Order: sequence, then C-alpha cells, then structure tokens
Amino acid sequence: MLTHPRTALSTKDAKNPAPSIATEQRPLQRFKGHQNTAKNVVRASFGPREAGSEDGAVYVWDVATGKLLEKLLGHSGVTSSSFDSDDEGDVGEESVESSDKQKLVMEAVCKSCENPYDYNLHLSALSALSGDRVYASQLEQQFERFHEAFPLSLELWLQYIELNPEKLPESFQDYLLPALYYKYVDDLDDDDAKDAEDRWSVVLRALGSHWTECENVYHLYRAFLTDSIDDAATLNARVRSSYQGQLLNPYFEGSDRVLSEYRAWSQYQPNPADFTGEQDSIQRRIHSSSALLAKMQTFERNLDKADAADVSALQTLWLEYANFVVSRVSTLGCGVVVSVLERSVAAVCLSGELWGRYLTFLQDKRMKCLDVAKRAVRNVPFESAPWVALFVSMEMEGSTSAEAIHQVGADLCGRQPSPLDQEKRLEVLLAFCDAARRSGSHELLLQAFTMSKPRWVELWDEVLQHRSHEVCAWQSCISECLRVGGTVQETRGYFKRGVAAATDYPVVLAEAWVVFERELGDHVQFWIEAKRRYALLLRQYYVSEVSSSDKSESRKRLLAAEDGSNTGKKEVLDRRQAEYKKQRLSDDTNKTVFLCELDKAITNDDLLNLFAS
Repeated sequence: MLTHPRTALSTKDAKNPAPSIATEQRPLQRFKGHQNTAKNVVRASFGPREAGSEDGAVYVWDVATGKLLEKLLGHSGVTSSSFDSDDEGDVGEESVESSDKQKLVMEAVCKSCENPYDYNLHLSALSALSGDRVYASQLEQQFERFHEAFPLSLELWLQYIELNPEKLPESFQDYLLPALYYKYVDDLDDDDAKDAEDRWSVVLRALGSHWTECENVYHLYRAFLTDSIDDAATLNARVRSSYQGQLLNPYFEGSDRVLSEYRAWSQYQPNPADFTGEQDSIQRRIHSSSALLAKMQTFERNLDKADAADVSALQTLWLEYANFVVSRVSTLGCGVVVSVLERSVAAVCLSGELWGRYLTFLQDKRMKCLDVAKRAVRNVPFESAPWVALFVSMEMEGSTSAEAIHQVGADLCGRQPSPLDQEKRLEVLLAFCDAARRSGSHELLLQAFTMSKPRWVELWDEVLQHRSHEVCAWQSCISECLRVGGTVQETRGYFKRGVAAATDYPVVLAEAWVVFERELGDHVQFWIEAKRRYALLLRQYYVSEVSSSDKSESRKRLLAAEDGSNTGKKEVLDRRQAEYKKQRLSDDTNKTVFLCELDKAITNDDLLNLFAS
C-alpha cells in the first residue's frame, strides 16, 4: 500500500501502533495482494519497514487521534523484501511516475504468484522487474518462483546466475546445456582440489559422451590436470586414464584425432611400447564402427541444417536419431544413447514423444528414471505418460514415501485449469490411485471411503433387493466390499444373506464363504457354520441332480417304448407294401397265353419261333 507522506502504515496490532507520522488524509493507492506466501510488498520509505503480521492484516490509523482508519487483509506469510517509494516531500511528477511503475511491476508479480503455472505471466513479471536494478532482489525471487514451476532456458539461467551464482548447479536439473557446464568449471579455486575434482567429475559425466563436446571437454580437463598436478608420475597416470576413458566408447566427432593425439603423447612417455596394444585395439574399434559413425555424422549434419523454428521437422529428426542410437545400444553403450536423448529433449523440450522415448528407454534398461520423470512432468505436464512414469518410478525406487506420492497427486488435482484433457487426466488419476493403494494400502482406502460408505451400502442394498436371486450380484457386492476395506463382519453378513437368498447357484457362494472364513475369518465357529451350510447345499444339489436324472431316464425309456411300438407297425406296413409290389410286378411279367389249332408234334423251338414272330 502506498500512502501520503503523512499517512501511518503498520502491520502490527492497532492497539500497539508503531512510531509513524500522523495525518488526516486517506491512502493514495491500494495494491492488491494475494493469499500465497508474501515475498514482496509496497511501502513508503518514510514509514516503518514492517510487513506481514500475526493475523495477516494491515492496519491504517490516524496517529494523532489513535482512530483506526482502515483494516486491510494482507499476506499471511513473512515478507522478505519490499518496494520503496520516493524520498520524503510532496508527491511530484517523478513520484507519480515511480508510483505508476511500481504499480505495474506489482501487478505483474502478483499475477504470476496467483497463477504459478502460467509460463507467460512469469516472463511478464521478469520483464517488468528487469528494467531497474532497484528490483534486483525481487527479480531473484521471481526467478526462484519461476523455477519452482518450470525449467529455465539458457538465457534465463545466465540471467539468474548473474544475480545468484550459487544457483548454477541447479541448472543441471533442467537440460543438458554445455555452456552452463563449462561455466561450472571456470575460475576454479586452486586451494580446494577436492571441489575442483568433484566439479570436473560432474562435467565429464554430462559431456563425456556428447557428440560435439567430448573432444573439447576432455582437452580442457587434461589442461586442468597439467596445471593442478606437480608430480610427473601422477600426472602421466591421470592423463593416460583420461584418454582411456574418453576412447572407451569412441563414438564422437573427432575420435580419430584424439587417438592420434594419444599416440603422440605416448611417444614422450618412458615406455612408448606399452601403449601400442591398447592403441591398436582402439584403432580397430573405430575402423569397425566406421559405418555407424558415418550414419551418426549424417544425423548430426541434418540437425545442424534444420530450421529451429520448424519444431515438427526438428522433432522428427531427433526422434529418428534417438530410435537409431537406441537400436544400436549394444554397440554404442548407454552413455552415448542417454547423451543423444538428453540433447533431443533439450532441443525440443515440449515434445511429449521425445520425453516418452527417453523414459521408455530407461525403463527397458531397468535404469533409474525418477529424476527424468520429474523433469518430463515439468516440461510436458499436458501429457499423461510422464505422470504415469513418475508415479511408477516413485514406487519402484522405494525411496519415496506414500505421503510424497499423495502430495504429487494432490498438487496435480489442485492445478486450475488442469494441464491434462479429460481422457489423459483419467489415465493419470488411475495410476495415482494404483500407486497410493500399493504404497498407502489399507489406511488410505479407509480415508478415501469414509464419507461414501453409507451411500455405498445404500446403493448395494437397492441392487440386491432386485437381484437377490442371482449369485453373480452377491459375488460383485462381496468383491466391492473387500475392495473398499469392509470389515470381516460386514463381508460375512453379505455371505449369509447371499447363501440364503440366491436360487441359481447358491452352492458356489457357500463354497466361497468357506474359503473366506479360512483366509480372513476371526473365529472358528463361523468357519464351522459356513462349512455346515456348504455341505447342506451340496447335498441338496446332488439330490436335485439325481432326481432330475431319474426323471430323464424314465422319459427316455418311455420314448424308447413308444418308438419301438411305432417301429413294429411300420415294419408290418412295409412288409405288406413289399408283397403288394411283388404281386404287381408278377402280374406285369407273368402272362398266360391260350393257344389253339397247334400240331401235337410241335417242338419247343417251334414255339419260340412262333412267339418271336
């Protein structure tokens, strides 16, 4: 709040006002605050330097009369910095201009605080604060808030590090940016050899497999060794070890030059012949991988020629490159593959496909991926795969408590608007529920279903009222009861009701009741009761089966008898029909011929000739 030079401003209780100047004028301007932890307020340079209060309120009163003029709701947190107005005196044009600028700056800062996951609002706040060195401390705090929600680009990191050089190691958590790693080993303290070695270890681990930076970073490292080690034997051993480590996987630009440099260096050592076998082995490895190196060189040239503004084409190139090196991981080694994947997500940080490819590779190789999953969520929170991978890795690596998993899920649910669409949000929430169930187990389930339990019971009673005769309905109800953390007594009650009400397959439910009492029962008498009920239903089932079987056999015999009688009648009819047919055929073929006026001496041949004619 900005006041007239004679207006008292304090954040203490009105009954114990701090020393200030009395006035009868009202405040000139009021600055809108927020409910987050306060780190910036506007104050007059003449007033008491206080902000934040026990009750979170700001009081304005007339010191002369002690009358409370106004009570303003302030920040609930403790303020660490503030904005000053002009020096004492009348409010002139310069003061008004300064006040307007402060108002714009404050509005930009407050908007970014109210919407911590709005990237553009953070950039606007940084732009507003960067114009004046007076706001240096506020600018640093804005960078801190910005980095809590999002990773920073190289330009932003350079600006942030200029304000606070100690933040440089935090930049390694965002992207693989060689410039920041080189800055990390600049101006090393000669008196702290341990710190220098640790820093170089970090840099070599990050850039030692980099296609374009490997040669340069090892060259700088050997220069550091030469400057920091006085003992010749120790220096030679360390330099040789650096060459061996660099050429262990010679899949980088300039590997042949490094080998030539290694050969030249070895000629100045006491026993050059000791290096010959090792160097020849490296030479053969490079020669056998010439086709692989040529293919990688082609990818690198295509990436150099690609238009950075064409994100889609750039993503396609990086994805092809990543898939290629992953398919050759047995030859290249995981270090080279991880380096390419790191470079890809640094070049196209908003690519869900590249982050997903990175996470898939780590999971396939059973490598730790918790840190990468956290980075992926910060870069592409609108994709479901990084969130799922985060919950899975938090659970698998075992170093994360159930409370931490719950906190991540709560933070995601609290984001407004949600970065995920409805379908992806559902997928992520299912993964969160699975992780919470496995890590928090029974306690979290009981907490989740405490309020919904009465309604759950009411709905299932309604379902069972209409489908009490179906065993499948009782099985579903019992399964859900166990899933929501129902007690043994509640589950047993459903078994008793189901066994008594089901009419289709009650013996199945009774058998499940026996198993339940054996596994989860709290007293043997309930197991005996379930066993007795199961035996009774089983006997009834067998009796009904035998009865139905007897009825079936009787019916079969009756049908067979009827069928036999019908068969006899049919045979008689068939026989009569055959005789009638035979008689008809006989009548057609056997004809009687009456002859007269024949000679008694006629022969058989004569008769045949007669009929033939």
